Amino acid sequence: MSRLEKVLLAGIAAAVLSLLLSVLPRPQQHRLATFQHKPDLELVSWQPGRDGQFVYVDGIVRNNSGRQYAYVQVEFVAYDAQGRQVDSTLDNTTHLDAHTEWRFRAIFFGSPGKDIHTVKFANLRGW
Repeated sequence: MSRLEKVLLAGIAAAVLSLLLSVLPRPQQHRLATFQHKPDLELVSWQPGRDGQFVYVDGIVRNNSGRQYAYVQVEFVAYDAQGRQVDSTLDNTTHLDAHTEWRFRAIFFGSPGKDIHTVKFANLRGW
């Protein structure tokens, strides 16, 4: 077989292989699903507000678990314009059923609302 015949044969073989690869089904790529584990108790949303002289926090806690919580408590801390802690508050509920939401309102009673500049979430717990 001459050099030219070998080159032509190699070219034909490459073309046939390329054609076969283009028409054969490609193996599917599988991506692992990303599983985002939600906590059993989740602070879904919260928003500070002002009602006259009082500052409060309205929000929603969700029980993502399959069990009832006998007690649930959410806590917030208030700071003045200089960043000093001036108050803290909490709200709680009992018997939060599985896969339900609780709308809460935590009111800061210990400090006049005019002293409160910033509110931060502190803790969410239950049993």
